[in-house]
Amino acid sequence: MFKRIIVGAIVALALPLVAGAATDVKNLTFNGSPNVTGGRGESVTSRLSVELTGDSDVESVSYDYLGDDLDRECVDVEDQIQNGWRTFDLDVNLPQDTGTWDILVKTYGVDGAGTNQDCQDGSTDSMTFFDRVTVTSGGSNGGNGGTGGNGGSNQPSYIDELLALIADLRKQLADLMKPAPTPVPTPTPVVCQAQTLASGLYIGATDVSTGGKVTIAQMYLVNHGFVIPAIQYSGAAYGYWGAQSAAALSQALASCN
Repeated sequence: MFKRIIVGAIVALALPLVAGAATDVKNLTFNGSPNVTGGRGESVTSRLSVELTGDSDVESVSYDYLGDDLDRECVDVEDQIQNGWRTFDLDVNLPQDTGTWDILVKTYGVDGAGTNQDCQDGSTDSMTFFDRVTVTSGGSNGGNGGTGGNGGSNQPSYIDELLALIADLRKQLADLMKPAPTPVPTPTPVVCQAQTLASGLYIGATDVSTGGKVTIAQMYLVNHGFVIPAIQYSGAAYGYWGAQSAAALSQALASCN
């Protein structure tokens, strides 16, 4: 009977300790700041603060961005089984879509024997941190106001894209402001000038009646390959506009057209 009383007392004293074991997620920061801004899919370092009581255990942590339609991510952490405040440094990947996101964090562990390092079964605690993560189309500037390892001094890529666009627009504007080239007139074919030289000539015209225009027109035709047989083959003199000269002019005008 005495032994039963002793055993009962030991069990009674042990029950509050087991029932009191708990994991309490307290806070999540990014490089010391509650918020972080980064590029799509960028990896950033976060620190999760948890309070352990009653010898509770944390062996893995999951995080999930609410509304991104992607599976949660699981992080295997170094086991913490001692009571008190504990911190876990987690490398987390930002969402692939731009916007401001809520992040849900859950802890997993098995008190006593056994492990839970792959975020399976039920979580020991969870907390949603609202509007903590902002994703832009460009690079990261780290935590808002933070100076941690994920803070970037590199210029965001969308700034580079805008600068390149401005440079291209300036080049196009400079091209538009260049004076248009002066059109080069199409030269009049040589044979077409025969029409001007022979203007006003008629059958029977002579140098005397035209002021020397007959000889000028005939020499022009002969020099450009048009035949006046009487001059070229019979030894006739220049200065009389006859049928042969008129025929040579017609050939020249036909070549011009």
